[in-house]
This record gives sequence, structure tokens and C-alpha cells, in this order.
Amino acid sequence: MSEKSLKNLVPFDKMPVEEARKIQSLGGKKSGQARRRRRDLKNAMKLLLELPVSDKEVSDEILQLGVEFEEINNAMRMLVGLFKNACKGDVSAIKEVRNIIGDERKTSLEMAEIKIKTENAKLQLDKIKEVETQQALEYGVVLMPQPTPCDTEEVIVDE
Repeated sequence: MSEKSLKNLVPFDKMPVEEARKIQSLGGKKSGQARRRRRDLKNAMKLLLELPVSDKEVSDEILQLGVEFEEINNAMRMLVGLFKNACKGDVSAIKEVRNIIGDERKTSLEMAEIKIKTENAKLQLDKIKEVETQQALEYGVVLMPQPTPCDTEEVIVDE
């Protein structure tokens, strides 16, 4: 937004109550329309996926994989395509297949990335603590150690 447009904005608490309600009502109506549109698109896609496969060659190919005729629909067609790509070594297809079946095992590369991110986070936290300690020493403030969820069984919530 331009600076001029930002100057024209008025917060709800600064405008008349009736005007704020009218704007909020319009927003709620538009939100409902968007939700209904997404729901309708989702239902249309489900319908398309449930339709039988119209291409005889494709349905014969799926039958050869051992899928029963009653189970052959466009959703199965997509899954077979995804399966074939995964078998060819397509990494994104492999990940999607694992995601679909709920296999959350991490590859050694993913585990290494997680380890590096964890170590970096620890280093950053140590740096922050070091800076806070130095600042406390400069100003003569006594720092109390803060318990972490790892230090205690229960998480302490400040109220």
C-alpha cells in the first residue's frame, strides 16, 4: 500500500460503531462466500476423483498391477502415476508416497539437516546468553537462571 493509502486507514475503535459493524459484517459475508467456494471446489474435485477411468488402456494397465476393477477410478489413476514416478526415482514422488502412507522416517540427509539446525539454534542461544551476561555485568544486574522445559518435568508459565 502507498503511504497515502495508509494515512486514510481508520482503526475500528476510532470510527463510529455502526460503520465498524457494517464493515465487519461485509467482511464476514465475504469470508463465508470464500469458504463456500473452497468447499464447492473440494466437492467437485472429490467427484472427479471418484469417477471411473475413461481411458481403457489406462484401466487395463491398472488391472495388470492387481487392482480390482471396482477400485479403478481417477484417484487410483493418479496414485498409479505417482507410484510409477516414485519407482523411476523421482524424489518428490517418493516423498509424496511416504507422506500419503504416513511413513515419517527421515532419510540420513534429512536427519543431518535437522542436527545442523539444532546445533545452530543452540549456538545462537549460547550467544544470546553470553551477550545478556555481559550486559548484566556492565550494569551490575544479577541474572537468575531460567528453567527450560528440558530442566523440569513441567513447563513454567509466567502469568
